[in-house]
Amino acid sequence: FYEDNFEANVTKFFRTNVAQLISKSSLKYQGTRRSIDIVRDVTNVTPILWLASRFAIPLKTPETPKGMLSIPELFGIYLVLFMYQSFNIQPLVETTLREGATKVAPVLRKILETHLKTQQGLKEVVVDRLAKGSAYEVGPDADRIYHALIATKLPIGDLVGDCIGMGAPVAGNITQQASLLIDLFLSPDYEVYKNRIVELAHRDDAAAERELQGFVYEGMRHAGVVPGLPRVASQDVIINDGHRGPIHI
Repeated sequence: FYEDNFEANVTKFFRTNVAQLISKSSLKYQGTRRSIDIVRDVTNVTPILWLASRFAIPLKTPETPKGMLSIPELFGIYLVLFMYQSFNIQPLVETTLREGATKVAPVLRKILETHLKTQQGLKEVVVDRLAKGSAYEVGPDADRIYHALIATKLPIGDLVGDCIGMGAPVAGNITQQASLLIDLFLSPDYEVYKNRIVELAHRDDAAAERELQGFVYEGMRHAGVVPGLPRVASQDVIINDGHRGPIHI
């Protein structure tokens, strides 16, 4: 799943697609002001586009109207699976979450299964030729992943489960974490940090990248998508926490 230069490749994909989506989805009003639903049109979309590219999931878009799933449909499938994987911790919700996952999983399983069965031998040559330039084309990333999975000789059902297991947390965590961070840094108490983030976003150097990552990690501590974010301190320390007094870490 993780190729050479994985992080650089992910950064490039997200940078390119986020910029395109913002340009495409923002509406211009008076003067230079623009408006956008950043969650619906950008943060809920980019990770889904990345997963679709990663696993060659045929998306139905204006450019490829004959695809199988629209972006909201694929997002919905992944989100239901993510909820079942990650939040199935209370008996009261077990049945509802399982029913949802059972309903949507076969759609995704069929696509992944088909790729694993056809990305080998003579079938691959024929399928690749027929799918060239369409929503069903298997790109370089997906091609590499499927060949590596096939080479393990594990049962296809297990491999499909692994693909879903890798994809659902990406869709569930990254979409929602991005939305929470945007909400956090747009809130009044964080105005000073927002201004610095805007400054850094206009730079393209390693120091700016590191500092932006710092805002992401610290923001996740304040507004995390998961109930708790464990940390390990490098050394014992005592922090004076105002009226609550000293805290021993």
